[in-house]
Amino acid sequence: VGAALAFAKAAGDKATVHVYGCPAEETVGSKVYMSEHGVFNGLDAAVIVHPGTDKTYIGGTSYATHPMQFTFLGKAAHVADATYHGVNALDALVDFYGRLKAYEKTLTERHIIGAIITEGGTAPNIVPDRAVLKATIRALKVEYLEDKMLPDIKKIARDVADAHGAKVEMVHYEPLYKNMINDPRMDVYFADAFNQLYEEFGVRDDDYAEGSTDVGNVSQITRVSQPEICIGYDINAHTKEFAQAAGSDLGKMQALTGAKAMAMVALDVMGEKY
Repeated sequence: VGAALAFAKAAGDKATVHVYGCPAEETVGSKVYMSEHGVFNGLDAAVIVHPGTDKTYIGGTSYATHPMQFTFLGKAAHVADATYHGVNALDALVDFYGRLKAYEKTLTERHIIGAIITEGGTAPNIVPDRAVLKATIRALKVEYLEDKMLPDIKKIARDVADAHGAKVEMVHYEPLYKNMINDPRMDVYFADAFNQLYEEFGVRDDDYAEGSTDVGNVSQITRVSQPEICIGYDINAHTKEFAQAAGSDLGKMQALTGAKAMAMVALDVMGEKY
């Protein structure tokens, strides 16, 4: 809001500024849905500053990610039944997990696959008729994720289910986060702004990625630059200490620094037209 007020006052009638509230970056991913509904269409650029720790950074990227849940469905039976053995959903899931690990070794581009079993049965003397695996499937490029990894993994799940006489249900339980594209020219604008504001910063390589963000989806639509500005030291993101740092004196000071830098970058973008 501070950046928007400053930019609007400086720009006058030469530009229009939009301010968006964007909650739930890493769960619901509001900017994913906002992007899909055309909220950011027609913008010359979008600027945002993310809180960070230890040092302010410009550049880098993020992983495209698609969280998926695989539910294998079999038929329950008593393990001691001499005639009916049921269909063991857990066996199917464990087979799938093994094949998923083997498949991962064949991938040729940068990726991450994390998986946990969240359901595996209710009692050891009952053949499980339901088993569930949750996975976070990520790639440095959304095309590799959508065109290669996801179709292959879904086929593996179907093949496993067929082989065990089970069924499989696949659900994307969170939206698709696309990879982040930081605009190089806007990154330079931020570097100039931070220098003028005496904010020490580092520059990350283009392929540096730690996690995923719904800002990636915005960056596929319009020019984006999202630096991380330091709000504390020796703490980790998404912790109680990180939340406390956001409201600290340093956090408030850095919020003001970030707002100034965003306004300066917006003016630089506007200056490209005038």
